[in-house]
Amino acid sequence: MHDFTLRSATRQDLDSLVELNAIVQALHHDARPERFRPVASAEVRVEFARRLDDPDSRAWLAVDGDGGAVGYAMAVPRSREKTPFAWPRHWVELDEMGVLPEWRGKGIGRSLIEKVAESADGLDVELTVWSFNETAQSVYAAAGFVPQTVRMARRASDQT
Repeated sequence: MHDFTLRSATRQDLDSLVELNAIVQALHHDARPERFRPVASAEVRVEFARRLDDPDSRAWLAVDGDGGAVGYAMAVPRSREKTPFAWPRHWVELDEMGVLPEWRGKGIGRSLIEKVAESADGLDVELTVWSFNETAQSVYAAAGFVPQTVRMARRASDQT
């Protein structure tokens, strides 16, 4: 049986968060090395420590029965001021999420998403997912996320 619990992440969880992020970062780097840097654990550790110290940011860890980290999520509040084109708005960004490959399909991703939504205090939860990450797209769609925009790019290297 694959039992897990969710809890808030703290600075004591930095090693686990960095290790879990390395899996996500490697996936992104492998798919788009011109865009994503290779895993830089020391720099990620500094960034995650900053986020954990930010009282507005939130982070959760999924842990197995032995206390080992098997997944994580990080969320940050976002705001946009009124412009001539759009109303002001506030939302929560699901900025980071990852689950160990051997723990996928066990409800951890869905549970982390629900934890983010519960903590959003009635605000919408939004995220960005890359087109190459079809597994993540499926998880997010199953959790009720729907596409809002489609961002397209034309690479300069494709113009030759």
